[in-house]
Amino acid sequence: MLAALLEASPRIMSKDQLLARTYALNPNDEPEIKIIDVYVCKIRQKLTGLPLTIETMWGRGYRLVKGVSENA
Repeated sequence: MLAALLEASPRIMSKDQLLARTYALNPNDEPEIKIIDVYVCKIRQKLTGLPLTIETMWGRGYRLVKGVSENA
């Protein structure tokens, strides 16, 4: 998922796009769309202190922004 966000940066990726990219190798595995929120939360935790952040674009999806460091 992080690779997909990096490739698309700074464009926005919808949850459906992220789900398709994340599970492209497992077409028989049909996870719930909410799993994207869980993965984004986990990736955000791992990015803490790095010059990258994942922004939520309400109603549209997520985007990765370079050069921004969150100190949360």
